[in-house]
Amino acid sequence: PCLAAYPKELEPYHGWTLRRVYRLGLPRGMLPRQAFLARLAASESDADVQAAVEDMRALVAVWTPLLREWRRTFVELDLEDSRRV
Repeated sequence: PCLAAYPKELEPYHGWTLRRVYRLGLPRGMLPRQAFLARLAASESDADVQAAVEDMRALVAVWTPLLREWRRTFVELDLEDSRRV
């Protein structure tokens, strides 16, 4: 979930202000899963919601190896910028 990923993936790169904004705003701003998926789908029908989920899974399958390779290249070329924003 988004709330669990934030501390691991983004928080180390955020300064005090952004960390507070995320901690205060993220839990309140997240829609329930079904409502979020319905907004991504063509309609609120179960079939369209399921199609949206399958599309997102396909996207993740394509992007995961690419992002892994980008990260490896960034580390290899010392391009990783871990400064806080």
